[in-house]
Amino acid sequence: MIKILRETHLGILREILEVTITQEDYNLAALKGFKRHLSARINNNIRGDGTKATWDDDINGALGEYIASLGLGKEWNYPGGVGQPDLVGGIEVRTVMSDDRRLLIKPKDKDDSPYVLVIGTDNHLVWRITGYLHARDGKKATFKDPLRPIYLVDQAYLNPILELKQ
Repeated sequence: MIKILRETHLGILREILEVTITQEDYNLAALKGFKRHLSARINNNIRGDGTKATWDDDINGALGEYIASLGLGKEWNYPGGVGQPDLVGGIEVRTVMSDDRRLLIKPKDKDDSPYVLVIGTDNHLVWRITGYLHARDGKKATFKDPLRPIYLVDQAYLNPILELKQ
């Protein structure tokens, strides 16, 4: 089930998508994340920042991609692969598990690709898609993390997710 919610974040009214899935859907998407992680371990894959992904990264990432595909009505590009977009149409997904988190943009992210922020809630079957931003718009000094070579964009700066759904 997909609902459009209107809420205020840092004084800005925004419309977000709330996506509720079944336990069966959750299990299916989590299993795909599990398989992704196993493949990465077997192939000794390293992330762009030089670290190895954790189980949580891959499982929650796969869940976020599945949620975004449902919410935006776009096909999930699973299993995808390095350099392939998460969703058909060039859409990339970033998943976080706390509402106060920001959209992470990496220096090597494709400038013209939209990056969607998906947030898990306390209920593992309910997720929120809060907005998106093209990578080029997130690679600004304002968003530069002082400790790591990444950019962290507050949700208040994201474009309305309904624009991407059209």
